[in-house]
Amino acid sequence: MMGFELLERPQTEGLSARIHALVRGLVTNMNRSTYSPVTTRSLANKVGEGKRLDSLIAEWNTDSLSDPDRVILEFALKATRSTYKITEKDAQEFRDNGLNDEVYVDVLNTVAIQTSHDRLANCLGISADSLPILTSQEAAQ
Repeated sequence: MMGFELLERPQTEGLSARIHALVRGLVTNMNRSTYSPVTTRSLANKVGEGKRLDSLIAEWNTDSLSDPDRVILEFALKATRSTYKITEKDAQEFRDNGLNDEVYVDVLNTVAIQTSHDRLANCLGISADSLPILTSQEAAQ
């Protein structure tokens, strides 16, 4: 249960709830997980300014994102797809875009925990969640 608590909201002030939710959504989509999309979608919808999760995911590579947000999302994709390619250069890119090491670790933890949950559920054949884990009040915090 602690893993879910860590996924409820960003663990640092430097990572917005919107980008945190988008990181979770991207990771879940990349992992082709059927376990937590309802929860992830619900969280993204609450912090996504009325945009659907699909729209939020589609916009990660458009000009509508700030450079720091783009760095976060590109790193999340890299950490999900090919962790072995992560180098000090990735951490430096965070710093070069005004993000501190705490945000870097927060994103890395979010990716690792979400991926772990997704892959475990996929391997065990756990059916999709029917209700969001977070209430709207919890997601707003």
